[in-house]
Amino acid sequence: SDEYTAVRMVVSLTEVDANILTFSVAMTLLCIGVFLLLALSGMYFIRSIVFPIRQISATAEKFAKGDFSVRIAASGKDEIGDLCTAINHMADELSAAETMKNEFISSVSHELRTPLAVVMASADLLQNDPSIKSPFLKQVIEDVRDEVKKMTKLVGDLLVVARSDNKALKLKPSKFDFGAVVAQTARLMAPLAEQKKITLVADRLPKAVIHADEQKIRQLVLILVDNAVKYTPAGGTVTVEFRKAEKGKVSLAVADTGIGISPEDQEKVFDRFYRVDKARSREMGGNGLGLAIAQEIVNLHQGDIRIESELGKGTTFIVTLKTKVKGKTKPLNVI
Repeated sequence: SDEYTAVRMVVSLTEVDANILTFSVAMTLLCIGVFLLLALSGMYFIRSIVFPIRQISATAEKFAKGDFSVRIAASGKDEIGDLCTAINHMADELSAAETMKNEFISSVSHELRTPLAVVMASADLLQNDPSIKSPFLKQVIEDVRDEVKKMTKLVGDLLVVARSDNKALKLKPSKFDFGAVVAQTARLMAPLAEQKKITLVADRLPKAVIHADEQKIRQLVLILVDNAVKYTPAGGTVTVEFRKAEKGKVSLAVADTGIGISPEDQEKVFDRFYRVDKARSREMGGNGLGLAIAQEIVNLHQGDIRIESELGKGTTFIVTLKTKVKGKTKPLNVI
């Protein structure tokens, strides 16, 4: 039979296994390092695009609300940086145009006040002239007086709005009894409420000492009560009362049983020149600036004003103010 010879070799795989393990660990660490590098690079890339876009979006929202003091902190010389620079330049131009418009409104308002005062004085003299006996002429004079009153109020409101836009409205804080001021101011509307057969409840207000601009607070209360009386039908009720508030704050509510405001209109009632019922507002002498001025006064006092209303049931304006406030100037905002 054939004979075969076999040679048997034995080699240790320990070193080979160690080399394979070392290689595997090295490749795993390399993959992890590459993955982390890609992740960090991706995050940086996304942040460099998303963050400026968020800044631009937030700035655009500010512009939409009429605040042109916001600027974007532009970084880099890429397309995003150029866009931020262009938006900042646009903000400068818009701010300059807004300032020019407000200065024009302020100048015109000042110029109109004197001739309006002259017309009103002349109408008062004619109304008291005993030689004028014609009912027609008396009615014409009364109509002139009413229109001059409306124009005078509009001019005054425009002046307030222009000053607020120019940041010229400054607080002159003093310490006073908020409850007494509210009650006294609300009583000024009592004759109009009585004429319309509306019950005005503004008594029994507790003492609440606050540190604020008394003149502007009186204007705020007068705007809210006047607005409530105007839009409440005969036989209705207007209630002025305090609501429970956080420590260090006071909350005033002016509620009426009037026509109410729809949810879609509630978002716009503080916009300038906005009127829910334009024909009715014009008939009552409204110009759409009262609530805008009220909101500006509340903002100056770092407070809050909100509305609760239901069509056909009435409206409540709730103002929350700090018991102590300091006048501050608004700085240029950088996002």
